[in-house]
Amino acid sequence: AQWVTFWQSVQGYSETEGLKAIRCPRLAFAGADGDTTAGEQKINNATLLRTHQATLENLGWDVNLIEGHGHEVGLKPEVTVPMVRKFLDRITL
Repeated sequence: AQWVTFWQSVQGYSETEGLKAIRCPRLAFAGADGDTTAGEQKINNATLLRTHQATLENLGWDVNLIEGHGHEVGLKPEVTVPMVRKFLDRITL
């Protein structure tokens, strides 16, 4: 029931317009081999990020597909912290 409620609430939402509206520095990353499943549901994080990488970058996003890593890359601080630190160090306020 919670998922029905969630998906009903976002019907008609333009993700592209939402992405354009974000003006702060933006970073998106995933393991390059990051597609996975949850039960029988496919979760195509890496494929979606790869497919839309140019569009996101044109909107000002930094996009990183981390080679040699899968869906679990967010649980590896030795990989993600240096990448996020580099991103944050480039930001001037």
